[in-house]
Formats: sequence, C-alpha cells, structure tokens
Amino acid sequence: LTQQQDLCIGSVNANRYHHETQSMIGNFVNTLPYRFQLEPTETFQQIAEKVKQRCLEIMNYAHVPYQQIINYSERKESLLPFIQTTLQLLPIARKTKLYLNNNKTTFEKLSDIYNNQNNIGLSQFDLSLVIKHDIVTKKKIQVEFEYSIDLFQRERIIDMSQRFHLMLKQLFSTTSSSFDKQKQPVYELSILLPHEQELIKHLNPPLKSLNNNTKSLNNCSLMFVRRDERIRPACENTLSTGADEA
Repeated sequence: LTQQQDLCIGSVNANRYHHETQSMIGNFVNTLPYRFQLEPTETFQQIAEKVKQRCLEIMNYAHVPYQQIINYSERKESLLPFIQTTLQLLPIARKTKLYLNNNKTTFEKLSDIYNNQNNIGLSQFDLSLVIKHDIVTKKKIQVEFEYSIDLFQRERIIDMSQRFHLMLKQLFSTTSSSFDKQKQPVYELSILLPHEQELIKHLNPPLKSLNNNTKSLNNCSLMFVRRDERIRPACENTLSTGADEA
C-alpha cells in the first residue's frame, strides 16, 4: 500500500519477563522498532516466516529502552522521527458484570469509555494499525486505524482501510479467494477496489477475435498492393520495391 520495501514499524512490548512483574502495578511497556525488507517476489508464507524469525530476534533485546536505541542510531534530529508507523495487538475481554443486592454493575476499561464517547484524540505516531483480539470468544478481530489529521485526510484512511481489507480477504477467505499463500508471490495480490476494476473493464473492452477479421485484413492488403504499382508481394511475406530493382 505504501510502495515501500524497506520498512521500519514500531510495536509496543509488555516487557514483563519475570514472574514477579506479571501482577505488579506499573508501566513496563517499551516501544521497539522492527525493520524488515520486503521482497515482493516471495510468497506470503515465506514472508510470514521471516517476520516471525525477526520478531524472535528482537525479543532478545526488548528490555533495551527506546531512548537508548535512538541514541545508538545514526539518524540526525533534523530527519523524520525514528518510528512513524506502529502496529499494536491488543487482547480484549468482555465487560465484567458484578451483582450487588440484585443491582447489576458493569465494569468497563477507561479506554473503551473514551472510544465510545469521542473518536478524536491525540495520535502519538503518524499512522497506527491497532488490532483488537477477543481473547474470550477468540472469534472476533477488530482493526482500527489511528492517524494524524495533520498528515492524512479521512478519505485517504478510508481508502487505505478498504484496500487493506481487500488484501486480507484474498489471503484468508476460504470461499471467495483463490490466492495461494504458499505458491503465489505477494505482488500478485490485487489492491484494486471493485469500482476501479469496473472502470478498467470499461476503458479496456475485450478485443474481437482476430480470426473473424482475417478475410477483411487480406482484402485490405490486396487493395494496398494494387493501388501502388511500386509494391508487389514477394515470397516469405517480404516486400520488394521498384527502387530495389534500380
């Protein structure tokens, strides 16, 4: 979608590796940069295996603070931020209900309340793809785009989300897609929306069969030869002119 092959995407890590920190209150999360070079000629299965291996390699250094990673880099302050795009996978659970004296009380996360009341907030990065996975039913995945309104228009994000949904449908739909993730290269994935496909068909109508026009083409060739005496047919479909004989 971005026409780029050398990618650097940020992701948030829980950073709770020790058993003692699993239930400890506090903020341990750390932002990590993931650099990956995409090869369009590879299959989705090959790319997925490489991404998995890269993530396992980065996990060995997940404890390194993000600020320290930036200090080690050779980027200058005048350049763009180190991480502009992020991917977040958030496990979500159903709302917890508590009954007190026959009165039902529902607990909600503050983030859920905020999202329901107001969809406009402060975007920390230029563009973020947030994937929310229902860990209770394990049947629902919700995908959201968070973006900076200073850089992107709403129409652009809608267009991007539709193309992203189209790619997911080709990769994971078992009924409406014939794309083979293990054999076909990823550059064969289509990002053309239905109305764009219809427009292409309208601008490029199918050509008529050449066999149907063979007779008319032969007639045109004969007329051309008869009207110009300098040109006459020769063997092996070659042409000789009077100038050649001179």
